Amino acid sequence: MLAGDFTAITSPQCNAGRQINLNAPFVNNRIDPALFSPASVKMTSLLGAAPTDPCGRVLFDRVDDSDEDVFTTKVDLTLSNSHSVFGRLQFNKFDSPTNYDGKTAMSFSTSAFRNRVYSLALGDTKLFGNDTVNAIRVTINRGNYGKTIVPLVEYSDLGVAATPVMEDYMRLAVTGGFSVMGPGALPTLTPTWTYQVANDLTVVRGSHQWGFGGTYIHNKYDSTSYLAASGNTTFTGQATNLGLADFLIGRAASFSAGTLTGVQTRNHYIGIYAQDSWRMSPNVTINVGLRWDPYLPVYSPDGRFTRFDRERFTQGLRSTTFPNAPPGLIFPGDDAMPGNSIARNDWLNLAPRVGLVIDPKGEGRETIRTSYGRLYDLPHMQTFSAQAQMSPWGNTSTVTNMPQGWDNPWVAVPGGDPIPALLNGPNASSTFPLGANYTTFPLDLPATSTDQWNISYQRQVGPEWMVSANYLGNVVHNVWTANQINAAVFGPGATVPNTNQRRELFRENAATGQYFASIQELDPNGSSTYNGVMVQVQRRRADGFSLQGNYTFSRCITDRWNQEPGVSGAPYLIPGNRDADRGKCPNSPDH
Repeated sequence: MLAGDFTAITSPQCNAGRQINLNAPFVNNRIDPALFSPASVKMTSLLGAAPTDPCGRVLFDRVDDSDEDVFTTKVDLTLSNSHSVFGRLQFNKFDSPTNYDGKTAMSFSTSAFRNRVYSLALGDTKLFGNDTVNAIRVTINRGNYGKTIVPLVEYSDLGVAATPVMEDYMRLAVTGGFSVMGPGALPTLTPTWTYQVANDLTVVRGSHQWGFGGTYIHNKYDSTSYLAASGNTTFTGQATNLGLADFLIGRAASFSAGTLTGVQTRNHYIGIYAQDSWRMSPNVTINVGLRWDPYLPVYSPDGRFTRFDRERFTQGLRSTTFPNAPPGLIFPGDDAMPGNSIARNDWLNLAPRVGLVIDPKGEGRETIRTSYGRLYDLPHMQTFSAQAQMSPWGNTSTVTNMPQGWDNPWVAVPGGDPIPALLNGPNASSTFPLGANYTTFPLDLPATSTDQWNISYQRQVGPEWMVSANYLGNVVHNVWTANQINAAVFGPGATVPNTNQRRELFRENAATGQYFASIQELDPNGSSTYNGVMVQVQRRRADGFSLQGNYTFSRCITDRWNQEPGVSGAPYLIPGNRDADRGKCPNSPDH
């Protein structure tokens, strides 16, 4: 191919019986090598391997190795008959080298992992007489998850007229050909911290066992993403009908570049409870409790959140923090934002619990148990990762119109290469790109909660047999889903290139709507239900023989939970129609 002859690689023998005919500037699937892109020729020389057959097959090795160590230690100390303390320490280390073979660029698809996890737990238990005990627990968890770079090549090594953000690293993919430094090869850095303090006080008074306690948790999540900074150049075959042909003549389908991004989020959790276990009679016990579980949404210590407000867009209201932002975007520092938090605090979450245990005849051979409880949950910190990828915090520019190929990708872009300006970081004069993607969260953002109830009956039959029937049901409220609120309207003349011109905001106001492409809005109003019944028969061990059998029938129905809006999570299949995605829970068979 480097001699300009593509007849072999386009032949039926290399394409599952299909002949490929290359478009101009190829003639009869041949071309003058003088028309090759200098950057592509240079890249070819750095691949470190040559084809082993006319179809372009390249053979190489990949390293596959890992090493994991776990260290644990504990200390238990009895200070007196009524006072004891303990400590637990655990250290986990996981190292995995890159799969790069040291010579073939195409072998590099995974960076070296270097993961460290540290966990420390301390406890203090104190008895106050025969009827009161207090337990304090302190926990610190530290995680450091990283992937390190393997330096190979950057734009300046190839003569590409683009600013390299990452030293000796760039991504490139050729459809039907090769790729170098794909997403799995990207370096990352994700340190996390969790600090927790809990206190539980138990007091026995007559037939009552009281419990009082509380928990405080503080989470820190800092991540650095190199996805945008690594750029990405794709050759798809759209120019010549063959990806490798597009590559050698420099006809890239797209060229993207951006800056380092990262999300720094923090959150606080507070939970306080009181409960009572009351033995009303020898065969009746009641448990009641109440937990205060306020939801305090995550916040960004440096205010790196972006929110879109449709009403402000319609009214033409702009941010005072970033005056060049299009109408509808607001940021911490603007009056419409709740400080540096992504949403307002919700202080009124109360979680009641009640349980009842009855021995109908007081013989200890059968029981009836039933309970109800409300439980609140918190989103994981990666839920908000998309915030780091939006303007002005994370910037990615993509160009598809390259008259001079990828050797000079920004030549047709007004102002030329945008990266040097973006490297100055966000400031009051920051500009915002056209057709950008955004993910937004409502200011009133309820925590997900579950109402759960159950009832069970257990009975001993004879000296060896036991039968039971159990029912469990729950409803999950405020399942976090996502809706596309700037969908493209389909109609006559609709094409992929004019997608953004068919979007709702562009149709409402082209001058300001042109700044927006996809806008995913978190919708916290989803729900799910579960109902299950299990019957069980058990023969206890006797004469060396035991038997146990059970049958379960359950049904779980849910809306589409979006675990990471704007990143790995998926919005509704039909914008605005949550019900269209409602269905059976994954991995939840009926029987």
